Amino acid sequence: HPGTYTYSGRDCWWNRCSFCVWDHTLNPKGSYRSLKPERLFEEGKQLVDKYGIKEIFDDAGTFMVGPDLRKFCKLLIDSGYNKKVVFSCNMRLNALKRQDYELMAKANFRFILYGMESANQKTLDKLDKGLKVAEIKQGAKMAKLAGLEPHLTVMLGYPWEDYRDALRTLK
Repeated sequence: HPGTYTYSGRDCWWNRCSFCVWDHTLNPKGSYRSLKPERLFEEGKQLVDKYGIKEIFDDAGTFMVGPDLRKFCKLLIDSGYNKKVVFSCNMRLNALKRQDYELMAKANFRFILYGMESANQKTLDKLDKGLKVAEIKQGAKMAKLAGLEPHLTVMLGYPWEDYRDALRTLK
């Protein structure tokens, strides 16, 4: 404490999940926009220096990946702000490699929130998650091995699933 939120992107760069209100009403396919890593870093610095913020959760539907993620982490590390503020974010389970998670841990990210939705391949396909069941455990495990705290969100009660499907997701 104190903590706050940032919003580095106009929801999710995946922008395909069939259930997501953001992708189908507010942000049509192909309209995803995000801040540059330098801009988000400057915002974080201001929150720390001016308001004494110690923890920031970026609530974009999915945080930046690839070169932008690496640039953001390096800005935190090189400036020493990784010692002043903790970051957390939303992420896709199959978006990062182990070295990305390790860099995030060095940059002082704490937890990663994943929209898993289901552990049933039929449901993941129907939702257009672009995710395989095997990638669920793999993504969460890589985050955990890097010292991060993976959190999963799920949805139960899909009309095409039965009770056993729901239990499989919970397990």
